[in-house]
Amino acid sequence: MSTSGTYTLEQCIDHLGLGRFQWRFSVVLGFYMLTEALEMMLLSVLGPALQCYWPDVTDVKVASLTSFVFVGMMIGSFFFGIMADKYGRRKIIFISAILLAVFGVLTTFAPNYNSILVMRTLVGIALAGGSPASTLIIEFLPSSTRALFCVYSQLFWAIGCIYVFTLAMLVMPLYGWRLFTLLCALPSVIIVLFIYFIPESPRYYVASGQHEKAEDVLKKIATINNRSLPEGKLMDVEAESECGSLKQLFHMEYRKTTILLAYMWFAACFGYYGIILLSTTLMAVSNDKNSSLIQSNITNSTRCKMLATNDYIALIFTTFGEIFGIPLLLLFISYFNRRTISIMQYSFGTLCFAMFLVAQNELKIISIITFFGRMFLNSQLTFIYVYTIEVYPTVIRAMAVGCGSAIARTGPIVVPYLAQALIKTAYYTTISIFVVVTGLAALCAYLLPIETKGRELKQAIIGSINPLESSDRTAELLRMQSVDDEKLLINIDNDGVKRRYETIMNDKTKPATAE
Repeated sequence: MSTSGTYTLEQCIDHLGLGRFQWRFSVVLGFYMLTEALEMMLLSVLGPALQCYWPDVTDVKVASLTSFVFVGMMIGSFFFGIMADKYGRRKIIFISAILLAVFGVLTTFAPNYNSILVMRTLVGIALAGGSPASTLIIEFLPSSTRALFCVYSQLFWAIGCIYVFTLAMLVMPLYGWRLFTLLCALPSVIIVLFIYFIPESPRYYVASGQHEKAEDVLKKIATINNRSLPEGKLMDVEAESECGSLKQLFHMEYRKTTILLAYMWFAACFGYYGIILLSTTLMAVSNDKNSSLIQSNITNSTRCKMLATNDYIALIFTTFGEIFGIPLLLLFISYFNRRTISIMQYSFGTLCFAMFLVAQNELKIISIITFFGRMFLNSQLTFIYVYTIEVYPTVIRAMAVGCGSAIARTGPIVVPYLAQALIKTAYYTTISIFVVVTGLAALCAYLLPIETKGRELKQAIIGSINPLESSDRTAELLRMQSVDDEKLLINIDNDGVKRRYETIMNDKTKPATAE
């Protein structure tokens, strides 16, 4: 802790420690992540199901339904990331939560394929608000627990996936896709009420020069955690620089990191959603070759290949791979540095895709490969959020995550056309593409120039501030503090003079009264 009468935001957050405030906050944002999982994972079963209700829905249209969601996410991630740095994390999260609830419910009443396509694209834009949510929770956490909390939050995502597949298995065959979609959207309506009460990030307030508001938030955290604020005054000169400047991502200190991370974001999303869509497609094809498993009683469409109960059970089983990936990632974080973890997880993901070259039609083998593939690729998708948040300073952190998330969505835009369409005519070519993409990401991880393990979160890009200007600003702040102190001393002296004058006058008047 600083002994000069001031403290930085990083010092204050570490001093307040991990308490009830962080746990409550993480549960609220965890449930927000759960609603995102519901809206995302339903795509893996909604598209094939629509072919059984609307015979004119082709494989390309099914792929487009998934792709356009990610087009929306790409647009929203870039936009919301910049807005979160300029106008605050909380406002953007709340707006995106409302949009997610509205368009999620409206999907249920879509009269045709084109209407669903529009609604799901708008859902994708709303889903992009999850990037500032990840940034917000990280900025409330002490440095020693940030990576752990980010990993734990993935448990909510896995629970959401299990909920979707269980709901699809129970509802879809009996009541159809509309009720299924509505039940997936309802949790997003509820979470809006909780999002309204979350506070703004003190790091954003400091970065935007609103120190008093930052101190108010810190006082609330201290009260809830039964702690006291550090002695002195909050002062973080480095934080008072421009927020949300895209050019700062390519500052000389971060240029190489930004370029490498851009591809790593792309590959992480490409691989994760690729292995999910590949598994559902391969399961449907496997059922088609075993006619006893085909459920096509809704329509005579030759494209209708509803997932069977065994397929849903297999999907639930593979989701547990993501749950088991949580302690595995925590183990990696304890023993390895950040770059090594990324290299290992991309390499294991590449190996899982390569194993599909020798396993095409066996449901059990497909399930096992998908289990481990989702374990490593989801862990990496989680971990790249951690690394991005750690490597960039507060003034561009949300924008960096937003831009990374936007670039990542270009992967899933392409994935459906590979995993749901091309796979049926060019199997080995499709699998080879996934192998190459994830393999190159491992190489990019090896080339990352900055290691962030154990490093505190920066407030600003030091190199972007002129040292003379920075020192002048510091001197000015100290001079202003000195003037305030002098004014205080003068006021004290004036009060003393006034009291002495009154005493003398009283002494002079007393004898006169006595006479």
